[in-house]
Amino acid sequence: MRYEEERKRALSYCGAYCHRCDWYMGRIKEPADELLALIEKRPELEGWIKEGCDSDNFTKGLKWLSKSGFCTYTCKGGSGWKGCPVRKCCEEKGLSFCYDCDKFPCKIWGRWPFDKYKIKSLKEIKKVGVEAWIKKQWERR
Repeated sequence: MRYEEERKRALSYCGAYCHRCDWYMGRIKEPADELLALIEKRPELEGWIKEGCDSDNFTKGLKWLSKSGFCTYTCKGGSGWKGCPVRKCCEEKGLSFCYDCDKFPCKIWGRWPFDKYKIKSLKEIKKVGVEAWIKKQWERR
């Protein structure tokens, strides 16, 4: 696969870009792993955690974050959240990006705090083109 095609494949239906994503880059999994290891080495931390919150659910959450691991790629590559409504809609309609839909942005958007950012990104991608937008992302790295 050509380098440019590989970079394009890292762009999801909703405008999320793997190479800027905390899940993909490991910035979520790695600290969860480190904190779990620390708790296992120092059992007294469990007592301190219990003072501030429900330690069982705290540890359960860390384990989930640790096991969730790195994404292998975007939703287009078979990774990511299988239940994503944007993904489902785009796959059903055969769209490359959500902005290709004549109803964009529709009622699917507005459920999560980062939706405004993604809508803005999708509008920019549509305006400047995929390759130019990706180039800009790499320049920002």
